[in-house]
This record gives sequence, structure tokens and C-alpha cells, in this order.
Amino acid sequence: MPLAEALSVLLGLLRDAGVPHKVVAPGGQFQQSLPQGRVFQLLRMRLPQGQDLVPEISGHRLMVSIRLMRQDAEGRLKPIGEDASFELTLCS
Repeated sequence: MPLAEALSVLLGLLRDAGVPHKVVAPGGQFQQSLPQGRVFQLLRMRLPQGQDLVPEISGHRLMVSIRLMRQDAEGRLKPIGEDASFELTLCS
């Protein structure tokens, strides 16, 4: 239990270390270059409720890329073709 509490405090501090920004993914695709010399430990993303979007996130030390997907009638994920906004937080 002490380890779980310590991890909870540590993750809470890390999550609160970032500033949320509203961003738009044109055509369901978003890319952002990361500033050189800064190290980010965590990326937080908040999607609007009720849109049933699933993010596909990839990133490395120079860039983060997000593609928004939606399930079709057969349960397969398909990229959305419309613009979508969401909240992005980079925590260091």
C-alpha cells in the first residue's frame, strides 16, 4: 500500500506539471514538433465526450503525432475525415 500511495502522489505531480492547450486536428490528423532541449515524461489528451473517438498516438523526442479514429459498423477502426478539437497537455 505505501508503494501505491507513493506512485499516486508522483503521477499526480507529473500530471499537474503540464499546461493544457486546445488544439485542432484537421482531417483527424495532428502533428506537433517538440521543443529541443526539453524532455517530456507524459502526454495527456482529453477528447470531447460523445464523439466516440479513439486516438492513435505515436511520438519520439522530436515530434508527436495523433490520428483520430472511429469504429465502423463492423467494429473496425477507421480514420475520421473531419476536423476535431481536443485538449493536449505535455508534462515534464
